[in-house]
Amino acid sequence: MLPIEHVYAIPGRGTVVTGRLERGVLKKGADCEFIGHNKVLKSTVTGVEMFHQILEEAQAGDQLGALVRGLKRDDIKRGMIMCKPGSMKAHDSLEAQVYILNKEEGGRAKPFTSFIQLQMFSKTWDCAAQVTIPGKEMVMPGEDSQLQLKMMRPMVVEQGQRFTLRDGFLTLGTGVVTKILPNLSEDERLALTEGKKAREKRHKTEVENK
Repeated sequence: MLPIEHVYAIPGRGTVVTGRLERGVLKKGADCEFIGHNKVLKSTVTGVEMFHQILEEAQAGDQLGALVRGLKRDDIKRGMIMCKPGSMKAHDSLEAQVYILNKEEGGRAKPFTSFIQLQMFSKTWDCAAQVTIPGKEMVMPGEDSQLQLKMMRPMVVEQGQRFTLRDGFLTLGTGVVTKILPNLSEDERLALTEGKKAREKRHKTEVENK
């Protein structure tokens, strides 16, 4: 598994992706898949380089460049994950245990409530995510809390993966994914972009219809 850091187009050679191999072994000639940003792309590794040395394979922990066949530079983005075909999936809904930083630790001074939109950073990707607090009104700074996160687009996440939540320049909290939830439906995805009034109106209609 290789989280993509940079993508380069090298004249006469093709497209090169760079990053640190987190798991497994990457061999020249291996089939691979790029997942993230609403895309799944298939390719083959035609070359592996590390510090300008051409290698037959790279091990976990190596910072490397991989030449990939048949993909243009614009097809691949930072934050995508390069992996063995079929080994990983993109998700957009999850549960997590998150520690919310207090003001002294550089977090926010005020508590926050459900439906706040934050930026979620993990591996080399970041994505806007809507936060829901199950079973309570708000989360105080300095608190450890269970949160549900709905992301604007599916990205590669696994149980046990660590991440950071930020609000503008503030780091709000750090957490770990505890459970992957079913991916959002089209209606649920549209609901993420609606304003507070529209959300309250929809909630009121749902309550009345019960």
